[in-house]
Amino acid sequence: HHYMLNVLMLPFRNQEGQNPFSASSRIRGDWLAKYMPELTVATLEDEKEIKDDIKKVNEPVVIFQKRFLDIDDIEIGRQLKAIGKKIIFDLCDAEWAYPGRVENLRSMMDIADVMTTSTKYVADWLSAESGKKAIIISDRIDLEQHELTPPPENRPLVLGWFGNKLTIEYMKDIIPALQKVHSQKEIPDFKLRFIWECTKLFDGEYIIVEHVKWKLDTANKRIAECDIILNPHKDDAIKIGRASCRERV
Repeated sequence: HHYMLNVLMLPFRNQEGQNPFSASSRIRGDWLAKYMPELTVATLEDEKEIKDDIKKVNEPVVIFQKRFLDIDDIEIGRQLKAIGKKIIFDLCDAEWAYPGRVENLRSMMDIADVMTTSTKYVADWLSAESGKKAIIISDRIDLEQHELTPPPENRPLVLGWFGNKLTIEYMKDIIPALQKVHSQKEIPDFKLRFIWECTKLFDGEYIIVEHVKWKLDTANKRIAECDIILNPHKDDAIKIGRASCRERV
């Protein structure tokens, strides 16, 4: 018989305290919890109760899913460890490449009993910095979140991109090449679809550019409607270390 321990996850949240808008917390938390009854993803209310009384955590294992930026999270980790909880630190991006984050990263690595990540690049860094083995757990895509339907006939090819105000910089670098290809008619007529949280940024000189507001309840559908997804890369630590979920969509 296999005995499954109950696990509590503290998911990554943005500055407004929300987590559904974080791809890492959806893919490495919410989507998994549907199929893992032993996993509970903490709500904001749960976290408030934990801050008030650390002993309200009943689960023997707590996952800090990319939670290290706030010093309060590190203190909560220390308190949980002091009362016998096992701590898992899950990091799916090269967060050390951002200024001012290494000290908190090292503090959370010191607390962690186990570290998990989605790529070998991040796993190698975690292991080298902490002296502990980092376990690679690849990202998964919940196919129930992506409804595939045949595209309508006689419409331009749709090249899609999704991201945020940071990753748009990668996309901007290839726009001139796409404009040249489009103007020379080297491939069938196409348009670009940008699915992101920000406002309209630019129009193509030759290409139709459609800016679609990223929304939690419609983003996957709008992505699935595209014929090809563009995922430009740069050879920098942030991009190399990013989770592989974009390639898997």
